[in-house]
Amino acid sequence: MAFTCVAAFAVALNATMLPVALGRIGDDLSLGTSALGWLLTSYFLANGVAVPFFGRLADLQGLDRAFAGGLVAFLLGSLLCALAPDYLALVIGRGLQGVGAAAVVGLGPTALSLSYPPQRRGAAIGTLGATVGVAYAAGPVVGGLLIEVIGWRWLFAAGVLFGALFPLAARALPKGSPSTGGRLDLPGGLFLGVALAGGLFALTEGGQDTGAPALIAAAAGVSAVGLAALVVRQRTAREPFVPRPLLANGPYLLLSLLTLLFVGSNITVNTTLPLPLAQIGGLSASRTGLALLPAALTTILAARLSGWAVDTFGTVTPIRAGVAAVVVSLVLLSAFGVNGPLWAASILAAMASVGAVLAKVATTKAVSLSVPRHSLASAISINESVWFVGASLGTVLFSATVSARAAADAAVNPLHSGAGAAYSDAYLALALPLTAVFIVTSRLPRRDRQT
Repeated sequence: MAFTCVAAFAVALNATMLPVALGRIGDDLSLGTSALGWLLTSYFLANGVAVPFFGRLADLQGLDRAFAGGLVAFLLGSLLCALAPDYLALVIGRGLQGVGAAAVVGLGPTALSLSYPPQRRGAAIGTLGATVGVAYAAGPVVGGLLIEVIGWRWLFAAGVLFGALFPLAARALPKGSPSTGGRLDLPGGLFLGVALAGGLFALTEGGQDTGAPALIAAAAGVSAVGLAALVVRQRTAREPFVPRPLLANGPYLLLSLLTLLFVGSNITVNTTLPLPLAQIGGLSASRTGLALLPAALTTILAARLSGWAVDTFGTVTPIRAGVAAVVVSLVLLSAFGVNGPLWAASILAAMASVGAVLAKVATTKAVSLSVPRHSLASAISINESVWFVGASLGTVLFSATVSARAAADAAVNPLHSGAGAAYSDAYLALALPLTAVFIVTSRLPRRDRQT
């Protein structure tokens, strides 16, 4: 538990420290906004693509060895960033950091699922979530202090120290149930990586006002080719990259669909709410940060309580309760959060965070119970990759709605009044897939059982 939480804290802290350093990095390296954006995009693209690879490696070679390999990649990426002589080296280093962080993202929950029995697993996953919540809250503050006192390169030096812990992985983490004689399907993994990279890039570019249509179409085409090749490979390979039993596992596929629809709506609340608060409400950056602080703090508390609730009441009821909380918060944000009192937006953002954490902890435990131990790492890692895709889809849906409704005089939600109709409609649009999620959850098994 301790090693997994330390690893998750370090990765989350690193991810949330960098955004506050972008301005200083841009000044030092003479970079524009678009170039700086790639310091974030390269990390998240590499992270989303690498997560399923580490899951499959853990199933085949052992979780401890796969986790240690990820820490080595994170160490090398952090070192390259800290010493980067130019922009290209910095982007490559960020990509390596993303690859290394993927081991923590995918294998952290797997390690806890292997270490704790079902009746205590929710509490363990909740503790991990609370640890990440602390890092998210502390990251911008710690990053700002380091930048002001010793400079932005030291943000990456801290990553070097964390990566140097890789020798401890073999002693601190469970080995799992590695397959004997199994082989990694490299062509299948490559096709999956191409499909994910192209799709995530297309969605990321599509969610920006400056996205080039030709580039988006090309990335979507590359993703489609990769997906088609993966389908063929899955049918013909003796040991395909995605284990065939996972694709025949009804509850697991249902949970993955739930994850895809749910995460887009939830994450978009946290990433987009500063826009209407600043543009419609006229808040400064500092006041916007204070308005969203309750959401960050309640996430920490909610993660621990969610673990207890999942272990006490099972996974289905907390999933449905969490989804319902986010749906209600989105509808009320559409009514009162865009152009209403600041306290309303703050409370509703916190409500969405609580619901999201509850559903996330319950979903992760449900996934761990729906598959056998020998494919647990692959199952959880692929589900984490679905989170990346869902987050990108939610951003695209939000941005597309705001653009389409930019000239609207009145919002669809009759409870909304005044400026910000486009943002009101965007939050209402995000509630639609969650309504489908709530319906889908009725088909989940009512009782938890370890497969």
